[in-house]
Amino acid sequence: MITLVVLKNPFNTNREIKQIKHIPGQSVFAYVQPEMMGHDEVAISRNGQIVPDSEYQSLVPMPGDYLAVCPVIAGSGDTGKDIARVIASIAVLAIAGWAGG
Repeated sequence: MITLVVLKNPFNTNREIKQIKHIPGQSVFAYVQPEMMGHDEVAISRNGQIVPDSEYQSLVPMPGDYLAVCPVIAGSGDTGKDIARVIASIAVLAIAGWAGG
């Protein structure tokens, strides 16, 4: 099983915790994609470590892993987007650490 923690808003600690069947070879993106809530960008962590965007399609979690996902709320311009990504990343790390024990 994979534990998936979904944080729908980086400014709110409300979250959903789901147990999802592990599918060998399935990427972290495939696990979180149904939970992206209509957002083009999300921050993903695996076992408390932020997953770089470049690894979303290639990183394959193992049974027992914890994944956390949070939308990146778009700001104005590239600087706003960078700040939003940092906030989302911090939120994902905080929630992933809590969920993982």
